[in-house]
Amino acid sequence: MLRIAIFIFTAVELIGGSLSWQRLNATEPHELASKLPVASTHVDLDAIPAWLEQLSPAAKRGYRHLIEKVYLPADLDEAVAVELERMLQGREANDGLSADKEAAGAASATETELRTRLLAYYGLTPRPGDAEARDPLQYVVTENGQWVMNCFSCHGGAVYGTPLPGAPNNAYQLQSFVEDIRTAKLSLSKPLGHMEIGSLFMPLGTTAGTLNAVMFGVALMKFLDADLNVLPLRP
Repeated sequence: MLRIAIFIFTAVELIGGSLSWQRLNATEPHELASKLPVASTHVDLDAIPAWLEQLSPAAKRGYRHLIEKVYLPADLDEAVAVELERMLQGREANDGLSADKEAAGAASATETELRTRLLAYYGLTPRPGDAEARDPLQYVVTENGQWVMNCFSCHGGAVYGTPLPGAPNNAYQLQSFVEDIRTAKLSLSKPLGHMEIGSLFMPLGTTAGTLNAVMFGVALMKFLDADLNVLPLRP
């Protein structure tokens, strides 16, 4: 009886959802707009860059911790970032994306323009209110040029093109980023880091904006006990 009840419930839900979708598709555009849910809070996109000044002191300290304090090993340095910019320029020319413009304007492109293109290519964003747009929201950049991943890698995206800490990063291409970092480090004769080596054994993500985060947690728990204490490395 339980299986029959579940089957009937599922069938009703599917049929009802299908009929609702058909009715929605048949609705005129002006009628459709009135049927869609309306957000309870209006977001002023123009005011987002100044959002930091509206936070409480505690929230400001938290934000500063995330973009200034190092919690992980570095993934790359400034030399690797510059090599990634060079690789991106070559990729754009080979793909035929404004090849003539690239050939004519590559020498005159500013550092800011190159960095903006690099961040956008991998689904990273500048920090809100950062006029130079050189340091990504998703990484701590230390005084000696080390890039260290922070929480905003996953939890700092963009809303209609405007960087917004806390928004999901649905454009992040971590797998491609790490693969290109590996290539850049090898070309510069730099040692590989934990991400470049670890990604050889565990995929980091297969589509833009998605990560293999659940399995990251499974792998982490292998090195923790029931009280979340770090276990000694096993041979």
